[in-house]
Amino acid sequence: MRKFLYDDSENTINEIELSLRYLITALYEYYNKKVVLLIDEYDKIITELLLEKSPYFEDAVEIMKNLINLIKNNNKILFTVFAGITGLAKANIFSGINHYYHDSVVDSKFSKYFGFTETEIDVLLKGLIELKPKLSAKEIKNSVIKWYNGYNIGNETIYNPWSIIHCFYRINGDSDIPYRQHWIETGSTEIIEEAIINLPTTDKTEELIKYGETEVNYEVPFTFEDIKTNEESLMLLLLHTGYITKSKNSFCRIPNYEIQSYFFYKFVTSWLERCIPQLNIPLILINFEDTQNYVDEFQNEFLDRLVYGKYSESYFQTLVVIPFSFKSTEKTKHRIYVEK
Repeated sequence: MRKFLYDDSENTINEIELSLRYLITALYEYYNKKVVLLIDEYDKIITELLLEKSPYFEDAVEIMKNLINLIKNNNKILFTVFAGITGLAKANIFSGINHYYHDSVVDSKFSKYFGFTETEIDVLLKGLIELKPKLSAKEIKNSVIKWYNGYNIGNETIYNPWSIIHCFYRINGDSDIPYRQHWIETGSTEIIEEAIINLPTTDKTEELIKYGETEVNYEVPFTFEDIKTNEESLMLLLLHTGYITKSKNSFCRIPNYEIQSYFFYKFVTSWLERCIPQLNIPLILINFEDTQNYVDEFQNEFLDRLVYGKYSESYFQTLVVIPFSFKSTEKTKHRIYVEK
Protein backbone atom coordinates (compact mmCIF):
# COMPACT_ATOMS: atom_id res chain seq x y z
CA MET A 1 0.00 0.00 0.00
CA ARG A 2 2.94 2.36 0.57
CA LYS A 3 3.51 2.62 -3.19
CA PHE A 4 -0.14 3.50 -3.83
CA LEU A 5 -0.20 6.11 -1.06
CA TYR A 6 3.10 7.88 -1.51
CA ASP A 7 4.43 7.24 -5.01
CA ASP A 8 1.50 7.93 -7.35
CA SER A 9 3.73 9.21 -10.16
CA GLU A 10 5.19 5.74 -10.65
CA ASN A 11 1.91 3.80 -10.69
CA THR A 12 1.16 1.69 -13.74
CA ILE A 13 -2.33 1.12 -15.14
CA ASN A 14 -2.41 -2.35 -13.60
CA GLU A 15 -1.44 -0.96 -10.20
CA ILE A 16 -4.21 1.65 -10.36
CA GLU A 17 -6.75 -1.09 -11.12
CA LEU A 18 -5.33 -3.24 -8.35
CA SER A 19 -5.59 -0.42 -5.81
CA LEU A 20 -9.27 0.11 -6.63
CA ARG A 21 -9.97 -3.61 -6.45
CA TYR A 22 -8.19 -3.74 -3.08
CA LEU A 23 -10.24 -0.83 -1.70
CA ILE A 24 -13.54 -2.37 -2.84
CA THR A 25 -12.64 -5.73 -1.32
CA ALA A 26 -11.53 -4.15 1.98
CA LEU A 27 -14.79 -2.20 2.32
CA TYR A 28 -16.89 -5.23 1.40
CA GLU A 29 -15.18 -7.51 3.91
CA TYR A 30 -15.17 -4.94 6.74
CA TYR A 31 -18.82 -3.90 6.46
CA ASN A 32 -20.12 -7.18 5.03
CA LYS A 33 -22.14 -5.17 2.49
CA LYS A 34 -21.85 -4.57 -1.21
CA VAL A 35 -20.09 -1.33 -2.09
CA VAL A 36 -21.64 1.75 -3.71
CA LEU A 37 -18.91 3.35 -5.82
CA LEU A 38 -19.13 7.10 -6.58
CA ILE A 39 -16.84 8.55 -9.26
CA ASP A 40 -17.05 12.34 -9.56
CA GLU A 41 -15.83 14.31 -12.61
CA TYR A 42 -14.98 11.06 -14.36
CA ASP A 43 -14.84 12.91 -17.69
CA LYS A 44 -12.69 15.88 -16.66
CA ILE A 45 -9.22 14.62 -17.59
CA ILE A 46 -10.40 12.90 -20.77
CA THR A 47 -12.23 16.03 -21.91
CA GLU A 48 -9.21 18.26 -21.25
CA LEU A 49 -6.93 15.92 -23.20
CA LEU A 50 -9.45 15.78 -26.04
CA LEU A 51 -9.71 19.57 -26.35
CA GLU A 52 -5.92 19.90 -26.19
CA LYS A 53 -5.58 17.21 -28.90
CA SER A 54 -3.15 15.52 -26.53
CA PRO A 55 -1.39 12.30 -27.59
CA TYR A 56 -2.32 10.91 -24.17
CA PHE A 57 -6.06 10.99 -24.92
CA GLU A 58 -6.23 7.35 -26.05
CA ASP A 59 -4.23 6.27 -22.98
CA ALA A 60 -6.68 8.05 -20.67
CA VAL A 61 -9.64 6.43 -22.43
CA GLU A 62 -8.01 3.02 -22.11
CA ILE A 63 -7.45 3.51 -18.37
CA MET A 64 -11.09 4.47 -17.89
CA LYS A 65 -12.31 1.49 -19.92
CA ASN A 66 -10.16 -0.86 -17.85
CA LEU A 67 -11.56 0.59 -14.62
CA ILE A 68 -15.10 0.19 -15.93
CA ASN A 69 -14.42 -3.44 -16.86
CA LEU A 70 -13.15 -3.98 -13.33
CA ILE A 71 -16.35 -2.50 -11.93
CA LYS A 72 -18.59 -4.40 -14.34
CA ASN A 73 -17.17 -7.77 -13.37
CA ASN A 74 -16.99 -7.17 -9.60
CA ASN A 75 -19.78 -8.87 -7.62
CA LYS A 76 -18.82 -6.92 -4.49
CA ILE A 77 -20.26 -3.70 -6.01
CA LEU A 78 -23.96 -2.92 -5.62
CA PHE A 79 -23.94 -0.12 -8.19
CA THR A 80 -21.72 2.70 -9.48
CA VAL A 81 -22.53 6.37 -10.06
CA PHE A 82 -20.50 8.35 -12.60
CA ALA A 83 -20.94 12.12 -12.30
CA GLY A 84 -19.77 14.36 -15.12
CA ILE A 85 -20.74 16.85 -17.79
CA THR A 86 -20.77 14.70 -20.90
CA GLY A 87 -21.34 11.08 -21.85
CA LEU A 88 -18.10 11.12 -23.86
CA ALA A 89 -19.79 9.65 -26.91
CA LYS A 90 -16.57 9.77 -28.95
CA ALA A 91 -14.63 7.82 -26.33
CA ASN A 92 -17.38 5.16 -26.13
CA ILE A 93 -16.24 4.14 -22.65
CA PHE A 94 -19.60 2.82 -21.45
CA SER A 95 -20.12 0.22 -24.16
CA GLY A 96 -20.88 -3.20 -22.76
CA ILE A 97 -22.03 -2.05 -19.31
CA ASN A 98 -25.03 -3.98 -18.02
CA HIS A 99 -28.13 -2.04 -16.90
CA TYR A 100 -26.62 1.31 -17.86
CA TYR A 101 -28.88 4.30 -17.15
CA HIS A 102 -28.06 7.83 -18.25
CA ASP A 103 -29.62 10.72 -16.33
CA SER A 104 -29.19 14.43 -17.00
CA VAL A 105 -30.58 17.89 -16.34
CA VAL A 106 -32.65 17.64 -19.52
CA ASP A 107 -35.06 15.06 -18.10
CA SER A 108 -34.13 13.57 -14.74
CA LYS A 109 -35.77 11.05 -12.43
CA PHE A 110 -33.62 12.47 -9.64
CA SER A 111 -34.32 16.17 -10.19
CA LYS A 112 -34.74 17.04 -6.51
CA TYR A 113 -31.20 15.85 -5.81
CA PHE A 114 -29.55 18.35 -8.18
CA GLY A 115 -30.01 21.18 -5.68
CA PHE A 116 -32.29 22.61 -3.01
CA THR A 117 -36.04 22.44 -3.57
CA GLU A 118 -38.46 25.16 -2.48
CA THR A 119 -39.36 23.17 0.64
CA GLU A 120 -35.72 22.70 1.60
CA ILE A 121 -35.03 26.42 1.15
CA ASP A 122 -37.89 27.26 3.52
CA VAL A 123 -36.46 24.87 6.14
CA LEU A 124 -32.98 26.39 5.82
CA LEU A 125 -34.40 29.89 5.95
CA LYS A 126 -36.37 29.09 9.09
CA GLY A 127 -33.18 27.90 10.78
CA LEU A 128 -31.33 31.03 9.66
CA ILE A 129 -34.03 33.33 11.06
CA GLU A 130 -33.89 31.48 14.39
CA LEU A 131 -30.21 32.43 14.54
CA LYS A 132 -30.81 35.96 13.22
CA PRO A 133 -34.34 36.94 14.37
CA LYS A 134 -33.90 40.59 13.38
CA LEU A 135 -33.57 39.69 9.71
CA SER A 136 -36.52 39.63 7.32
CA ALA A 137 -37.30 36.15 6.00
CA LYS A 138 -39.29 37.65 3.14
CA GLU A 139 -36.43 39.89 1.98
CA ILE A 140 -33.93 37.03 2.13
CA LYS A 141 -36.27 34.70 0.24
CA ASN A 142 -36.87 37.27 -2.50
CA SER A 143 -33.13 37.84 -2.86
CA VAL A 144 -32.21 34.15 -3.11
CA ILE A 145 -35.01 33.61 -5.64
CA LYS A 146 -33.52 36.39 -7.77
CA TRP A 147 -29.91 35.27 -7.41
CA TYR A 148 -29.92 31.47 -7.21
CA ASN A 149 -33.29 30.00 -8.24
CA GLY A 150 -34.57 29.12 -11.67
CA TYR A 151 -33.14 25.73 -12.68
CA ASN A 152 -35.87 23.62 -14.29
CA ILE A 153 -34.96 19.96 -13.91
CA GLY A 154 -37.71 17.43 -14.52
CA ASN A 155 -40.77 18.70 -12.67
CA GLU A 156 -38.75 20.59 -10.05
CA THR A 157 -37.48 24.15 -9.85
CA ILE A 158 -34.11 23.97 -8.14
CA TYR A 159 -31.89 26.43 -6.26
CA ASN A 160 -28.12 26.29 -6.73
CA PRO A 161 -26.93 24.41 -3.58
CA TRP A 162 -23.35 25.71 -3.52
CA SER A 163 -24.46 29.32 -3.77
CA ILE A 164 -27.24 28.93 -1.18
CA ILE A 165 -24.85 27.40 1.36
CA HIS A 166 -22.30 30.18 0.93
CA CYS A 167 -24.94 32.90 0.85
CA PHE A 168 -26.58 31.75 4.11
CA TYR A 169 -23.15 31.32 5.68
CA ARG A 170 -22.34 34.95 4.84
CA ILE A 171 -25.71 36.17 6.12
CA ASN A 172 -25.16 34.33 9.39
CA GLY A 173 -21.68 35.87 9.59
CA ASP A 174 -23.05 39.39 9.02
CA SER A 175 -21.25 39.77 5.70
CA ASP A 176 -21.85 43.01 3.83
CA ILE A 177 -22.21 41.19 0.50
CA PRO A 178 -23.98 37.84 0.99
CA TYR A 179 -25.60 37.94 -2.46
CA ARG A 180 -22.86 37.52 -5.02
CA GLN A 181 -21.43 35.08 -7.53
CA HIS A 182 -20.54 32.05 -5.42
CA TRP A 183 -20.81 28.92 -7.59
CA ILE A 184 -19.84 30.68 -10.79
CA GLU A 185 -16.40 31.50 -9.36
CA THR A 186 -15.53 27.85 -8.69
CA GLY A 187 -14.65 26.95 -12.28
CA SER A 188 -13.05 28.30 -15.44
CA THR A 189 -15.07 29.45 -18.45
CA GLU A 190 -12.07 29.84 -20.73
CA ILE A 191 -13.25 27.06 -23.07
CA ILE A 192 -16.66 28.69 -23.50
CA GLU A 193 -15.17 32.13 -24.08
CA GLU A 194 -12.81 30.74 -26.74
CA ALA A 195 -15.71 28.96 -28.41
CA ILE A 196 -17.77 32.16 -28.63
CA ILE A 197 -14.82 33.94 -30.28
CA ASN A 198 -14.02 31.13 -32.74
CA LEU A 199 -17.46 29.80 -33.75
CA PRO A 200 -18.45 30.34 -37.40
CA THR A 201 -21.77 31.85 -36.27
CA THR A 202 -23.12 33.00 -32.89
CA ASP A 203 -26.83 33.44 -33.60
CA LYS A 204 -27.93 31.59 -30.47
CA THR A 205 -25.48 33.47 -28.27
CA GLU A 206 -26.89 36.72 -29.63
CA GLU A 207 -30.42 35.52 -28.84
CA LEU A 208 -29.40 34.80 -25.26
CA ILE A 209 -27.97 38.30 -24.97
CA LYS A 210 -30.95 40.04 -26.55
CA TYR A 211 -33.91 37.97 -25.39
CA GLY A 212 -32.63 35.90 -22.46
CA GLU A 213 -33.47 32.62 -24.19
CA THR A 214 -32.79 30.58 -27.31
CA GLU A 215 -34.04 27.37 -28.89
CA VAL A 216 -31.94 24.28 -28.20
CA ASN A 217 -32.33 20.80 -29.68
CA TYR A 218 -32.04 18.51 -26.66
CA GLU A 219 -32.04 15.40 -28.85
CA VAL A 220 -28.71 16.18 -30.50
CA PRO A 221 -25.86 14.09 -29.00
CA PHE A 222 -23.59 16.29 -26.92
CA THR A 223 -20.12 16.30 -28.45
CA PHE A 224 -17.68 18.29 -26.32
CA GLU A 225 -15.02 18.39 -29.01
CA ASP A 226 -17.36 20.29 -31.37
CA ILE A 227 -18.12 23.33 -29.18
CA LYS A 228 -15.67 25.55 -31.08
CA THR A 229 -17.20 24.70 -34.46
CA ASN A 230 -20.87 23.95 -33.71
CA GLU A 231 -22.95 26.44 -31.72
CA GLU A 232 -25.59 23.78 -30.96
CA SER A 233 -22.92 21.81 -29.08
CA LEU A 234 -21.93 24.97 -27.20
CA MET A 235 -25.57 25.52 -26.14
CA LEU A 236 -25.76 21.93 -24.88
CA LEU A 237 -22.54 22.50 -22.93
CA LEU A 238 -24.09 25.63 -21.36
CA LEU A 239 -27.19 23.59 -20.50
CA HIS A 240 -25.33 20.68 -18.90
CA THR A 241 -22.98 22.96 -16.96
CA GLY A 242 -25.71 25.18 -15.50
CA TYR A 243 -25.32 28.41 -17.48
CA ILE A 244 -28.73 27.99 -19.07
CA THR A 245 -31.75 25.87 -18.12
CA LYS A 246 -34.77 24.40 -19.85
CA SER A 247 -37.66 26.75 -20.43
CA LYS A 248 -40.92 26.06 -22.25
CA ASN A 249 -41.04 23.73 -25.25
CA SER A 250 -37.55 23.45 -26.75
CA PHE A 251 -36.21 26.76 -25.43
CA CYS A 252 -33.51 27.39 -22.84
CA ARG A 253 -33.02 30.54 -20.78
CA ILE A 254 -30.55 32.09 -18.36
CA PRO A 255 -31.72 30.79 -14.94
CA ASN A 256 -30.94 33.55 -12.44
CA TYR A 257 -29.09 36.75 -11.67
CA GLU A 258 -25.89 35.00 -10.60
CA ILE A 259 -25.56 33.56 -14.09
CA GLN A 260 -26.99 36.65 -15.76
CA SER A 261 -24.38 38.98 -14.30
CA TYR A 262 -21.53 36.59 -15.07
CA PHE A 263 -22.85 35.91 -18.56
CA PHE A 264 -22.65 39.56 -19.44
CA TYR A 265 -19.29 40.30 -17.88
CA LYS A 266 -17.64 37.25 -19.42
CA PHE A 267 -19.48 35.93 -22.45
CA VAL A 268 -20.68 39.28 -23.81
CA THR A 269 -17.14 40.65 -23.76
CA SER A 270 -16.02 37.56 -25.70
CA TRP A 271 -18.83 38.17 -28.18
CA LEU A 272 -17.81 41.83 -28.55
CA GLU A 273 -14.17 40.88 -29.11
CA ARG A 274 -15.33 38.46 -31.78
CA CYS A 275 -17.59 40.97 -33.55
CA ILE A 276 -15.38 44.04 -33.27
CA PRO A 277 -11.78 42.83 -32.78
CA GLN A 278 -10.28 46.26 -33.53
CA LEU A 279 -11.74 47.82 -30.37
CA ASN A 280 -8.55 47.27 -28.38
CA ILE A 281 -10.11 48.49 -25.11
CA PRO A 282 -10.43 46.65 -21.78
CA LEU A 283 -13.99 45.43 -22.40
CA ILE A 284 -14.15 43.58 -19.11
CA LEU A 285 -14.00 46.93 -17.33
CA ILE A 286 -17.19 48.17 -18.98
CA ASN A 287 -20.05 48.32 -16.48
CA PHE A 288 -22.92 46.79 -18.45
CA GLU A 289 -25.26 47.32 -15.50
CA ASP A 290 -24.72 51.09 -15.59
CA THR A 291 -26.81 52.00 -18.62
CA GLN A 292 -25.54 55.57 -18.95
CA ASN A 293 -21.93 54.43 -18.65
CA TYR A 294 -22.50 51.84 -21.36
CA VAL A 295 -24.18 54.40 -23.66
CA ASP A 296 -21.19 56.73 -23.23
CA GLU A 297 -18.73 53.91 -24.01
CA PHE A 298 -20.87 52.84 -26.96
CA GLN A 299 -20.82 56.32 -28.48
CA ASN A 300 -17.24 57.27 -27.66
CA GLU A 301 -15.46 53.94 -28.20
CA PHE A 302 -17.56 51.48 -30.22
CA LEU A 303 -19.09 53.63 -32.96
CA ASP A 304 -15.88 55.49 -33.76
CA ARG A 305 -14.02 52.21 -34.31
CA LEU A 306 -16.59 50.38 -36.41
CA VAL A 307 -16.05 49.78 -40.11
CA TYR A 308 -19.37 50.79 -41.60
CA GLY A 309 -21.01 48.30 -43.94
CA LYS A 310 -19.09 45.36 -42.49
CA TYR A 311 -21.52 44.25 -39.78
CA SER A 312 -25.07 42.95 -40.04
CA GLU A 313 -28.04 44.69 -38.44
CA SER A 314 -28.26 42.00 -35.75
CA TYR A 315 -24.85 43.03 -34.39
CA PHE A 316 -26.07 46.57 -33.79
CA GLN A 317 -29.33 45.32 -32.29
CA THR A 318 -27.39 43.23 -29.81
CA LEU A 319 -25.01 46.08 -28.94
CA VAL A 320 -27.92 48.40 -28.20
CA VAL A 321 -29.90 45.91 -26.11
CA ILE A 322 -27.00 44.73 -23.88
CA PRO A 323 -27.47 47.09 -20.89
CA PHE A 324 -31.25 46.64 -20.93
CA SER A 325 -31.05 42.84 -21.06
CA PHE A 326 -28.77 42.99 -18.03
CA LYS A 327 -31.59 44.39 -15.90
CA SER A 328 -33.70 41.23 -15.86
CA THR A 329 -33.48 37.46 -16.25
CA GLU A 330 -37.10 37.29 -17.37
CA LYS A 331 -38.05 36.45 -20.92
CA THR A 332 -38.75 39.53 -23.02
CA LYS A 333 -41.24 39.79 -25.87
CA HIS A 334 -39.63 42.95 -27.22
CA ARG A 335 -37.75 42.96 -30.48
CA ILE A 336 -35.62 45.71 -31.96
CA TYR A 337 -36.42 46.92 -35.45
CA VAL A 338 -34.75 49.50 -37.64
CA GLU A 339 -37.06 51.91 -39.43
CA LYS A 340 -36.41 51.87 -43.14
